[in-house]
Order: sequence, then structure tokens, then C-alpha cells
Amino acid sequence: MLVTREYEDLVVVPVLVERLAASLFYAFHLPEGKELVSILGKGTEPDNLTALENWVMRQLGEVPERCTVAMMNALIEALDKQLRRYEVVLWS
Repeated sequence: MLVTREYEDLVVVPVLVERLAASLFYAFHLPEGKELVSILGKGTEPDNLTALENWVMRQLGEVPERCTVAMMNALIEALDKQLRRYEVVLWS
């Protein structure tokens, strides 16, 4: 069972948010302190990374429909490939 966290109308898998935030955190070389808590988060987070996680959750709620469609197309393609591989193994 996946554990989810609700943010307003959005239900997000925490692992996804954590991975996205960590990737952005390191890509932008953000400091590990609290300097960005009030800018990115609600102002109550214990550190910049947690504030960035909250920011990512808010941004995911605002993803344009075209991005959702692109993500769905990528998932459909990946699932199709996975199932075709299984079908080849199954019927070989």
C-alpha cells in the first residue's frame, strides 16, 4: 500500500515529492540551512529541503494539462513496453 500525503486537492506520493525536491535541491546547490524557508515553504519548515518539498507539492498541483498528458503518454509507452517484454517471455 502506498502512503500518500494530501495537499489541498492533490494527493501526492511522498517519495516522488522527496526525490524531485532532492534533485532540485542539489541541482541548484541550495544551502542546507533555513534561509529559504519563508521564500519556498510555509515558513514553519525546519529546513530548506523540507520547504522545497512543500514548494514541489504546490507546483505539482499547478501542472498544466499538457504536462499531465505528456506524463501519461510516457507512462503508457513504458507500460506497453513492459507488458510486451512480459508477453515475449510468457509465450517463448
